[in-house]
Amino acid sequence: MKVLFVASNPSDGVTLNLEREVTELQRRFAEAPGDPVSFTFLPGLPAEDLPAELAKHRPDILHISAHGSAEQLSLSNEVGKKVALSADALIAFLPPGAPPRLIYLNACDSKTIAQQLTRSVGMAIGTTAPITNRAARGGAVAFYERLLSGSSVGEAFRVVKYMVETLQDQQSSSEIHARAGVNPDNEVLHRVPRLIADFLEGDPSSKRGEFSISFGMMGCPANTMQVIFFTDDERFVDEKANLEGDLCIVARRTPVRGVMWADQSKAWSVVGDFRIFAVGATTDGRTFSVASTLCEAIETRYIWGPDKCVPPDVAAAIVELRNEDRGQLDYLAGRQIRLRREAERGPVVASEQRKLEDDGSSSPDTRSA
Repeated sequence: MKVLFVASNPSDGVTLNLEREVTELQRRFAEAPGDPVSFTFLPGLPAEDLPAELAKHRPDILHISAHGSAEQLSLSNEVGKKVALSADALIAFLPPGAPPRLIYLNACDSKTIAQQLTRSVGMAIGTTAPITNRAARGGAVAFYERLLSGSSVGEAFRVVKYMVETLQDQQSSSEIHARAGVNPDNEVLHRVPRLIADFLEGDPSSKRGEFSISFGMMGCPANTMQVIFFTDDERFVDEKANLEGDLCIVARRTPVRGVMWADQSKAWSVVGDFRIFAVGATTDGRTFSVASTLCEAIETRYIWGPDKCVPPDVAAAIVELRNEDRGQLDYLAGRQIRLRREAERGPVVASEQRKLEDDGSSSPDTRSA
């Protein structure tokens, strides 16, 4: 995701006070996980240079911070004098065939201009009335923070709307306009890696208390070439102690729309919840890592999917996994108490006592398929 932040303030205009806003945005972009992001700030950009900078950067988001009115934005020319920029002029300045996916107008009374811009761009954000520097900064920071977390444009915009209304005491708000056929709730401009999991072939039915689970990753960078899924749960360690085979799954393939699944032949048979991790590698040598639990990964697969909800049968299976895990945790806690008592008895006595305690009993176990 590439953002071009343009600020233009005529010498005779009220200052926009952008230093804190830009500093906060630069920090958040520097820390963003997932796909590469760039944030380019052009302070005091003369109107004459706008077409060339748009052609040079070809941003996904054009953010313009300026003074505005119902029909135009107020930019400065190269000698610092105020010039009017209409929606038609801005559309003409956009790179042919490569307009931004979103234009964010952080200017007073800019909703009409935003609406007009959707003749050329998919989405545009504007304000309904005059807006203070504080509200403009708060809305922008909240918006990009949500985008960088992987939220859709629509989800991020709702934070902007209520942030501006709150800071403006309900005297002003923000509006988002979209071209026909574009739904801001479905437009994700920045993908963040998230662990996902699902019941094998989507069937959450239990077999003797066990479930077959496959693992995947959504939000992978497009050039991801390998992902290693693994757990630290000792219940998966076989007696032969083949840790690589017992605790890890390796997936090597090309992501499809940012999603990479491990081969279903490597599905695990599980009886409870547990921690799961993943490390990915890209063709240009970058790495990324994520962590979750099995149940959270299953929920993520559905909540962040097209339906944005967990089906009832899947939710019931998740409850069963979590309930079973509580029994496993009780067993592990009891085992820790037993080991502590053994240490107090001494190694020889403890060995004999453990043999008596284990005679005729077995501990819960989970194995990879």
